[in-house]
Amino acid sequence: MTEFLKRGRPGLASIKDLPVLQDAPPPGGFPNIRIERRLPNTGPTGVAIFGVVAALMGYGFYQLYERKTNVKYLEHKRKETEKEAEIMKKVNEVYSGKVTK
Repeated sequence: MTEFLKRGRPGLASIKDLPVLQDAPPPGGFPNIRIERRLPNTGPTGVAIFGVVAALMGYGFYQLYERKTNVKYLEHKRKETEKEAEIMKKVNEVYSGKVTK
């Protein structure tokens, strides 16, 4: 429509018929472009991961220690029961650490 008003006929005969318009920066120039990296702080820090892993390992080692002491206790209890059964074998009412009626 604007070409028709300019030239008096529709359509564009040549690209040279268009007015020359050159782009230029705005007065005072363009604003500065920020190019530094600003990565978001997502996820746990290295210290937090280290702390969680250390806590899990500590709990696991505690479980191993507890199991070892339980095995030692059960072994000791078995030996005590065998010793008691040997001592009390002459008594009819008591045998292997159990009391009957």
